[in-house]
Amino acid sequence: MAINGCSDKLSIEQMVKQVQVTSETPVRGMATIPLTGINVPFHSRLLLEGVALFRDVLQAKVGMVEPDTLEQRYIPNLTGMPFEVSQEYFKLVYDATKSSVIKEALNNWDDALLDVPAERSRLATILLIELLSYQLASPVQWIKTQDYLFNIAGVQRMVEIGPSPVLCGMAAKTLEAVLKSKRAELLHIERDHDAIYYVQPESKILDNSNAAVTVAATPGTEPQPEASAKPESKPANSEPLQPPPQPQVGSEANAPIADQPVPVLDAILAIIAFKAKKPLGDISIQQSIKSLVAGKSTFQNELLGDLQKEFGNKIPDKAEEMSLKELASAVGSSGGSLGKCTQPFVARMFNSKMPGGFSLAQTRSTLQTSYGLGPLRQDALFLVALTMEPVSRLTSEAEASAWLSTVAQTYAARVGISYVVSLDSTGGAGRKGAVPAISSAEMQKIRQQEVAHIQQQIQVLARYAGIDLLDGTRSAGREKAVSAELQSELDQAKIELGDEFMTGVLPQFDARKARHFDSYWNWARQDAYEWIQQAIA
Repeated sequence: MAINGCSDKLSIEQMVKQVQVTSETPVRGMATIPLTGINVPFHSRLLLEGVALFRDVLQAKVGMVEPDTLEQRYIPNLTGMPFEVSQEYFKLVYDATKSSVIKEALNNWDDALLDVPAERSRLATILLIELLSYQLASPVQWIKTQDYLFNIAGVQRMVEIGPSPVLCGMAAKTLEAVLKSKRAELLHIERDHDAIYYVQPESKILDNSNAAVTVAATPGTEPQPEASAKPESKPANSEPLQPPPQPQVGSEANAPIADQPVPVLDAILAIIAFKAKKPLGDISIQQSIKSLVAGKSTFQNELLGDLQKEFGNKIPDKAEEMSLKELASAVGSSGGSLGKCTQPFVARMFNSKMPGGFSLAQTRSTLQTSYGLGPLRQDALFLVALTMEPVSRLTSEAEASAWLSTVAQTYAARVGISYVVSLDSTGGAGRKGAVPAISSAEMQKIRQQEVAHIQQQIQVLARYAGIDLLDGTRSAGREKAVSAELQSELDQAKIELGDEFMTGVLPQFDARKARHFDSYWNWARQDAYEWIQQAIA
């Protein structure tokens, strides 16, 4: 049994007898908390005799402390106030512990020494060891800790790391009973794992306002939902592509396009077309890798290496002699998404060819909301995008959006799908009882007019105050020109040297991988001993 926060007025024998008289099984009381497997009091002054022994253990284990890692971050149980290396804090600890070590440090205190890093580190180490030593035999200042967290620091989100949410429970009671005006989110690392790591159900991530809707052919009638027909995948061949289909408006466009895994054949075609720098239409599924490379063994080995990276050990022997269609059948099924080869290709394309702000995540969001494509179909579209990679970096988001639209229409033509019309584009027209909605284009136009009106007012006030509003714009223009010139040089170097070279010359140093071998002196003694023994023998 452990007695948490027990009084030093009673002896341990008296308290044990009191518990035994009350019940054969220890029960929780006002000042006692029975804990299975622990038979000593802790956080009790009855353990003051063990402080010196515990200090010796800590001094042997704890090295020199960097004050910056603890100051204003660590709140000791002993004080309930943030750790800091100062004379006032040392006095606070001495008042709570009467530690002779702390007293000696106070007697020799010199504020000028705090500017010396080594002396500051020495004092921080002394303070930490004394705090931990006396924590064993001192009450926990949880009330003061809560007061600092919620009243002074204004903590709004507390995460407890431990076997059970003990502190969360106490904090909840404090906030409810004492600090009613304060609001804080109390989380436990295991109980609230999803909330801490922002793992949300898929249903909450999708925006219901962008769900596809049907525009009825006859006004005043309710559109009836129909089962979405599964699109038929058309194999890639050398035939020319058909004109891209236009978005449908009608009963067939009442749901997002059904998501489906990326076909293995599509991934194979995309990798080969991307590496060969050819359009997908120029790659026939009846050809083999050997015939496509036309005797270039180095290129053939490179393609086989990429395919093995993408599909692992599913690539059969003599894969270069099979037709691409036979190779896809031999591979069978895959993960259904971008693999270890195609995923870096796509990421590299967005980093090197898309303008700033047009990120991969933003593109996925656009494909979801504007085209109705799920994550797997987005991956399939990105495979097509690889074969349509711009020659140089696109300079504006308008160019990037136009490129994405072309890629989307090309993908739709390949797989035989038509994009749905979302609520934003239809405005809910033709639905019975529907409230007229403003399209996104009209809303954008209204916002632009409001911004223009505000800008005119700002310009008038600036002229009156003698402020040049264009000074920052001109400076930004010069910086942009310099940035564009540097980016052009990088793009030219990448075109000349290739992506693999540019990636290969990047620094690989990582401080987290550094290893310090500090026992070499002992091994030197061992080597000397072995050398002497060998000489004697």
